[in-house]
Amino acid sequence: MTDWSKWRWGSSAERLQDRFDIATVVVIPVLCFVLDPGILRDGAWGPALLSPLQSAVYVCAIVSIGSFGLSHLLSTASNVTRALVGMGQLCGSAAACLVTLRILPQVLVLAFTAVALVGLLPVATAFSLFRRGIRDVRRATGRGRVVGAMLGAVLGAVTPIVVGAASWHANPDRRVQLILQDAARDQKIPLRALVSGSAWQHVYVFGGYTTEQRINETLGFRWPSDVAKTQAMNEADLLIVFVSNGQVVHYLRIPIATGFVCVDQSSIWRTKEGKC
Repeated sequence: MTDWSKWRWGSSAERLQDRFDIATVVVIPVLCFVLDPGILRDGAWGPALLSPLQSAVYVCAIVSIGSFGLSHLLSTASNVTRALVGMGQLCGSAAACLVTLRILPQVLVLAFTAVALVGLLPVATAFSLFRRGIRDVRRATGRGRVVGAMLGAVLGAVTPIVVGAASWHANPDRRVQLILQDAARDQKIPLRALVSGSAWQHVYVFGGYTTEQRINETLGFRWPSDVAKTQAMNEADLLIVFVSNGQVVHYLRIPIATGFVCVDQSSIWRTKEGKC
C-alpha cells in the first residue's frame, strides 16, 4: 500500500517529489512539443486542435518552466520574487487545465488507449505547477506577497495574449489557413477580406513542384524572390500570388493540412472533392 506521507516529509520523499515535478513540468511538456501528436502543429493528418493558440501555449510553457526553475534556485529570494515566481507557476497550471479541457472530447473518444493517456499528461503538469505555485506564494509574506502575486498574474496572463495576437497578425498564411478551416465546405471567402492593404489586378495559383521558370513565365515577368525558387522543392503547399502593374504585391502559402483549396480572381474556398 502506498504511503502518501512520503510526498510531504523526509529527504527521500522530497527527492522523489522533485523528480516527479521535473518530469511533469519540464520533461513531459518538452517531449510533447517535440513529438506533437497534432495538438499544436499541423501535419499530414490534418489541422492541429490548438493551432490558433500555438504561440500563446509555447509562451505559457516558457513562463512556467522558467518560474519552476527559479523556484528551485532562489532559496533566499525576496517576498516579491517568491510571489512572482509562484504566480507564474499558477498561470502555467491554469493554461495546462485549459489545454486539457480543449482536448478532452478527443481524449474521451480514444478512451483506454495510449493516445488517451498522452492527452491526460497536462493534468499532471497542472497538478505539479499548482502545488508548487501555491507553496511559493504562501512562503511570501506581507506586502511583498501582494505585489509579487499581482505582477505575476498580469505578466502570466497578458504576455501569452500579446504574443499570440502579434503572431496572428504577423503571419497572414496562418491566419488565412485558420479562417479556411473554420469555414464550411464550398463557402466562398472574398480575397479582399483576407489580404488587406494591397490592391491587385490578377491572382495566380501555383501547386507544388512548380519551377521558378514556370512561375516567371506565368506571371509575365521575373519575380526576384526566394519564394519562387523554393516552390520547386515544395511538395504540398499552394502558392497564391497577387500581381499589380507587373509586380508582386502579396503572396500566400496554404499548407496541405488545410485541405483542397480553390481560388479564383475574387474568392477562395475549400472543397471536399478537390474539384474547383
